[in-house]
Amino acid sequence: MAKASRQGPGPQTWALVDAAAAMDVGDAAMPKRDLATSVVTAVALLAERSPDPIGVRIAYGGMLDTVPANDGPKPLLRTLRTLYGLADPIPWAAPALDLAGALDRLHLEHPGPGLRIIASPFPVAGDRTGPLPWEASLRRLAVRHDVIAVEIADPRELALPDVGVVALVDPATGHRREIATSDPRLRERHAAAAQAIGERRRAAFHAAGVAHVRLGTGHPWLRAAAAAAATPGRGTERPVPATGKAGRP
Repeated sequence: MAKASRQGPGPQTWALVDAAAAMDVGDAAMPKRDLATSVVTAVALLAERSPDPIGVRIAYGGMLDTVPANDGPKPLLRTLRTLYGLADPIPWAAPALDLAGALDRLHLEHPGPGLRIIASPFPVAGDRTGPLPWEASLRRLAVRHDVIAVEIADPRELALPDVGVVALVDPATGHRREIATSDPRLRERHAAAAQAIGERRRAAFHAAGVAHVRLGTGHPWLRAAAAAAATPGRGTERPVPATGKAGRP
């Protein structure tokens, strides 16, 4: 149930899809972008049976595109075609995503109370002790709406596999670095850093009062997403395993 009475025409449910270049990493069978799109598709299919249509905003760089709200089968199919037809951004050529700005625009441009689904890795960068860049914007959004934060994760971000020397490229910046994954100390430091980042995200979601579900590209996701959608007022988290085969519903 929304936090205020629903009024006015148009969609009461809006989904924000992070389409930044960093979303092109993940399991070989399902990059982060495809997982985020699949989650929003599942919500759109459920919304087809609801009297309230769903609208979709696609965020990349400083842009926030709108997919027209679906209201019936034909608009829904157009929405799905648009989502699955998104062009891949050119790595390290597109500007970094301003998630805080996208959340603020979602809040201002769609003020009617309802459900808001945010599918993003919720990036953490910069100061390791201060508030996260998008934290205040998420809190503002949650004052008026029920919000589900769908954290899109790659299991390899949580635990490095021991596969020898590998070259890693940041898709957002193009920075390249070779690392020796066979070094147990490196893997331990990586795991500790990933855990600390995860704790900061969880604290931010809890402080904002939003439901949180963490989905991994190498793990079945549909049941966890459906559970969070069924109870948007309560935080929900599904652990992402360190290893696994291609993500399937």
